[in-house]
Amino acid sequence: HQGPQPATHVSPATVLVGVLDRTRSRRRPSDMTGQAHPAYAVGGLVIVGGLIGYLRKGSRASLAAGLGVGAGYLCSGNAIDMGAQFEGHSSAGILGTLLATSMGFRSLKSGKIFPSGVVAAIGTVSAAYHINKAIEW
Repeated sequence: HQGPQPATHVSPATVLVGVLDRTRSRRRPSDMTGQAHPAYAVGGLVIVGGLIGYLRKGSRASLAAGLGVGAGYLCSGNAIDMGAQFEGHSSAGILGTLLATSMGFRSLKSGKIFPSGVVAAIGTVSAAYHINKAIEW
C-alpha cells in the first residue's frame, strides 16, 4: 500500500467534463429514435392550449390542466428517450386516454368541435399510438 497521493490541481472545467461524462454513461438512450416525438409534441400543444385558454377566458382550470397534462407528456417523452420505453409509453397512453375522455365529454356537452373536439381527437390518436407501443415493449 502506498501512502496518500500528492494533491494535484484540477480545474473546474475538468471536473464538469468528468461529471457530464459520467452522467452520459448512465443515460440509456432509446434503441429506436423518434418514439418520444409524439409525446413531446402533444405535451407542447397541451401546454400552449392551456395557456391560451387562460389568456383568452381567464380559465385557471385550463391553465392547471394544460400545464399538468403537458408536463406529464414531457416526462413521458423523457422516459422514452432515457430507455424506459414501457413506462414512458404507458404513462403517455394513460394521459392520452384522460385527454380524449375529458375533452370528448366537453365537446359533446358544448356541441363544439374546436377546441375540445380537436383535442379529444389528438388524445385518442396519442393514446392509441402509445398504448400500442407499450404493448410492443
